[in-house]
Amino acid sequence: METKNTTLSTIAELAGVSKSTVSRVLSDHPRISQKTKDKIYEIIKELGYHPNEVARSLANKSTKTIGIVMPIQNAEAFYAGSFFQESLRGICTVASDNGYDILISTNKVSEVDAIGRYVNGKKVDGMILMRSKVKDEGIEYLLKSQFPFVLIGSYENETDIYSVDNDNFQASKDLTSYLIAGGKRRIGFIGGTTKSVVTVNRLNGYMKALEEHQLPINEQFILTDNLYTESSICLKSMFASQDKPDALIVLDDQVGGYVIEQLSSMGIQVPRDVKIAGFNNSSYFVNASLCISSIEIHAEEIGSKACQMLIDVMNNKQVSHKVIVDHQLVKRDFPQP
Repeated sequence: METKNTTLSTIAELAGVSKSTVSRVLSDHPRISQKTKDKIYEIIKELGYHPNEVARSLANKSTKTIGIVMPIQNAEAFYAGSFFQESLRGICTVASDNGYDILISTNKVSEVDAIGRYVNGKKVDGMILMRSKVKDEGIEYLLKSQFPFVLIGSYENETDIYSVDNDNFQASKDLTSYLIAGGKRRIGFIGGTTKSVVTVNRLNGYMKALEEHQLPINEQFILTDNLYTESSICLKSMFASQDKPDALIVLDDQVGGYVIEQLSSMGIQVPRDVKIAGFNNSSYFVNASLCISSIEIHAEEIGSKACQMLIDVMNNKQVSHKVIVDHQLVKRDFPQP
């Protein structure tokens, strides 16, 4: 049969359905019956019809592209971090398996601007946000726009938000309790900005563990915000007194590397003088000489689940609004003398 001039209209006429129904079948829409799909695919096979992706996208008003919105603050450190690299690998694998491309935001002004460009420019079918802030304007913008998105992280009001995350409160509590069980009593917390929900949750978990073990919360042992501009002064102040920390919990491997570098410049050795524990369990934390215990958060699994959730949402499938990926405490003991 001649296929040169075959169009969606031709297939629709032969199948006795509308052109939009043919379009939905080609995009594997879940609301089209299998009987109708089989009928249309049989006609397509007979015609030898091979719709190209551009035509299919135009018919469906779809870009087959997923946008990833990066945090603007400390963007370079986030790009270099193990969490981004591993979660992006998970996202890309699932996206590729489902025929989607990935577009990563490069806006350096604000995350809201990046989101607005995606929505108004119709560049993507849906978005994955890599983290959330307290009172996040970008999330509020997306909710008002009714644009499909999935958050990697948590948010205060999660009723209408699809998200994938760890239980960061419990993970931090577990890590702090492990240090306490190892005999540590003066534990500090070195985190990122308290505008970040993950920082707030991990800080709260740390303080809850101290409270449950009836240990005091020393505000001088907590360093958040302006981490890379004031930390050297704060760390020197922490370790100048006789009542200095015997352990530190760091937010991630970037923070951990920076803190260890600063401590080394002050003549303080890890783990001889202070025990370090952190999150992400990256290759940096596996360094045996540093003996850094860590929380394995399974970042690649978080990324893959977030991408699959978004694809399901965009295809009108029923999915749970919140998925929690289990964390694992990786214990690394003190080196034997």
